[in-house]
Amino acid sequence: MSTFRGRLGYTRRDNSGAGDRDFNGVTGELAYVREISGKTTAVLQVFRQIYSVDNVDANFLREVGGQVQLRWAYSPNLGANVIYRHAEQDYESLPGFSDSRKDIRDELTAELVFQPFQVMSFIFNLTAESRDSNQPSESFESLRGGLALRLSLDTD
Repeated sequence: MSTFRGRLGYTRRDNSGAGDRDFNGVTGELAYVREISGKTTAVLQVFRQIYSVDNVDANFLREVGGQVQLRWAYSPNLGANVIYRHAEQDYESLPGFSDSRKDIRDELTAELVFQPFQVMSFIFNLTAESRDSNQPSESFESLRGGLALRLSLDTD
């Protein structure tokens, strides 16, 4: 079975007294979800977002990218996810600043999800992330892991 999921929006921010810090634009995402088998699902997603940032030389960024996710359910209580996310981020400079920052971010995440009860999940994850920036001091690579507890009142 295949489904499409989408969201379309418009972001607008008007700063009183600081018109050069105003921004607006279309935002959204489109995802294609494919159930490969009874236990395996693949998700392909593209997105465009606008975020407010508090940088000295920029007040917002435009992010365009995509994500691929593969979900596998070993049992109703145990599953695994692998997620790859690629995004290009353009920081919009304020007047008077010459070189706006542009980043390319890549993330690869592996998750193990244990759901002992319908309303509670434990999520163990490991993420490798890299950011390549046109401003060398902003580039980095990281590896992080974590454990999350998710509680939900939604039982569907």
